[in-house]
Amino acid sequence: MSVAITGGTSPYTVVYNNGVSNVTLTNYVSGTSIAVSPSSTTTYVLVSVTDANSYVGFGNSGTAIVTVNSSVSGTVSGMKLFVQVLNQLILLCPIM
Repeated sequence: MSVAITGGTSPYTVVYNNGVSNVTLTNYVSGTSIAVSPSSTTTYVLVSVTDANSYVGFGNSGTAIVTVNSSVSGTVSGMKLFVQVLNQLILLCPIM
């Protein structure tokens, strides 16, 4: 997942919630991938964005649902096949 930030001065501090606790990313550059690896379907919610000059973004919103589908396995011509799918969405956040 990633956060697209408009305005303000990079790098940013991004805070998102993973359904259990807030996670803080420092030195974040807009659009950079954020690696997550949930064991089950998880909703991530953007909490706040602050720019390099300590200006806090307003109107911050965004939700990403990472869906973890059941693993599918089987045998194809003597080879083991393993598939796991994650859907990722993009969060958008303006800073003025």
